[in-house]
Amino acid sequence: MIACPSDAPEWVSANLAALNLPELGPKYLAAVQSWILLEGCWDYDANKGASAKGSVARPDLLDKWIWAGRAPRVKRLPAVSDIHAFENNVWQWWSSLQPVWRKMDADGRPSEDRDVEMSADWGILSIHGQNGLLNAVAVSCWWGMALDGRGSRSWERFLDDIIWVCEEQAESA
Repeated sequence: MIACPSDAPEWVSANLAALNLPELGPKYLAAVQSWILLEGCWDYDANKGASAKGSVARPDLLDKWIWAGRAPRVKRLPAVSDIHAFENNVWQWWSSLQPVWRKMDADGRPSEDRDVEMSADWGILSIHGQNGLLNAVAVSCWWGMALDGRGSRSWERFLDDIIWVCEEQAESA
């Protein structure tokens, strides 16, 4: 369980309460923790009006969750019905959010060969608050819940990428 920082605003504590699921494992919790750390580096700036949509449509479950008001308004987390389709949609969306300098692999996904210059522009991935990396953490949660403890190399790779993006930005914040 991840403790919510005492200076965190309601939008952080409500979403952390909804997504704080130790049963999804240590790597998932590391992704949540890295998001909390990054938002703290940004002083929990909500960056109202900005949205991390990218050039590819967000996963449908994410759109519904956003439009319903996220936590605390949404009492139950969305449930993934087709893991394979959700995985593909998440990767397409996540890949579309990457800055132009980011290397992509043969599948069109962000490369695991991660080099970044300190002056790099993170573009849409640097959106703070509810419309930023919280969305990636949320879809990773629903994907992990759908896996029901079975694990997945693709899901773990997605978590690694969230952690890396958050930690790299926190270092330069």
